[in-house]
Parts: sequence; C-alpha cells; structure tokens
Amino acid sequence: MQIKLPNAGLKGKPHIESRIKTMKKDFTVVYDIRYGANSSGFGCNSEEHLVTAPRDVWIPGRTHVHPKAAKWKSTLLPCFKELSIIFGKDRANGNLAENLEDVVEELNTEAIGETLQDDFQPNPISDKSTNKKRKKENVESLLEAVYAASERIANQFEASTKLLIAAEEDMLLKKKQLNEELSKIPKLIVLQKLQVAKRISKDEDLMILFFAAPAEEKIVFVHAILANEI
Repeated sequence: MQIKLPNAGLKGKPHIESRIKTMKKDFTVVYDIRYGANSSGFGCNSEEHLVTAPRDVWIPGRTHVHPKAAKWKSTLLPCFKELSIIFGKDRANGNLAENLEDVVEELNTEAIGETLQDDFQPNPISDKSTNKKRKKENVESLLEAVYAASERIANQFEASTKLLIAAEEDMLLKKKQLNEELSKIPKLIVLQKLQVAKRISKDEDLMILFFAAPAEEKIVFVHAILANEI
C-alpha cells in the first residue's frame, strides 16, 4: 500500500479492513436476496444494478429472505459481478469474513516482521523466503482486486446518488403540483381532494401513474381511488 498510495496514510487495519467489511455486508445481503433459499419473487436488473421484485414482495414482514432486504428496493449495487469474484466463492461455506480479515492481518504482521528482520538479522535466500514472497504477491493481487472494485463502487455510487437526488427532487415537485392538478378534476369537493392527495402522496407508484396519465384518465384515476378500487 505504501508503494501504491505513498501519501494516503492508509493501513490494512483499520482502513482496508473496514472497507472490506462494508463491501462484504452489502454483497451478502444482495447475494442472499438473489440466491438464498427464500429468494422466490426476487430478480435482478443487470443494466440498472437493482434488485427487482413484485410490489407485494417488499411489504414489511414478507422480506424474510434477509432482515435488511427492504433497503435494496431502491439501492444500487453496481459492482455485484466484481464483488462476486472476490467474495462469491467462499459465500456458501461461510469463510468470507475470516479469509479477508486474515489477509489484512497478514499484511500488517508481515510488514512489522520484515522491518524487525531487516534491523536485527540478515535475510538469507531460501525456499521459505521464496514461498513467503509468492504468498505475499498473491495477497497483494487480491487486494488490488478489492481496490479496483472499491474504486468502481465509489464512482458508481456517486453517479447513482445524483440520480436518486434528481428523482427525489422530481417527486417533491410533483407533490407541490398535486393540489393544482386535482383542482382540475370536475365536481371534486375539498374533502375528496384532500383524501386523494393524501393517498397519492404516500405512494410513489401512484404519483408517477397519476402525472403520466392524460387529463381524461386522471378523472377516472381519482374516482377509482375514492372508491378504493386502486
């Protein structure tokens, strides 16, 4: 890490270890949603990097596949494929956390050990040192893969966050315009308008459908809500 990022002040522990744990936690939830024993109804939109499922699957109490599954209704995980390469092999047998944490601990231990060895004794060439060098190279290759996936995740999260913020701003604008649109519905009394506005404001899908509908369909839409037909 000193060679790759000489001025970053990063260490295997706690910096890389913390990042690995976060990536592992997110990957584990999405992995269980997609491939777990109770994953019926869930799918994946590979282009938008989203977990998909029918609306009723997300109802509280039904997301039993994982206690934190509900978060992934609208949260992106753009590097699932890359994380599968790093984490997927050991996911089934539960060795994931131990393996990666051992890697981080090993890097720190070896760095300290090599410093002490250089100070107090010569460094003879042997099969043992060759094996150690090869092992260290393998560990560094794994960490480079983690760095690459982490960097891509950060870039994708930044882009997806901007999209989510834009979507949230659009939804807030629609809520402000909702009262004006409902005022255009003929023969709608104030109480009915308030009832419809309250119902639509609480349901993002209804909000999108309402504003996408032409004027004639908006009338049908509103009366269907009042009649509890939708």
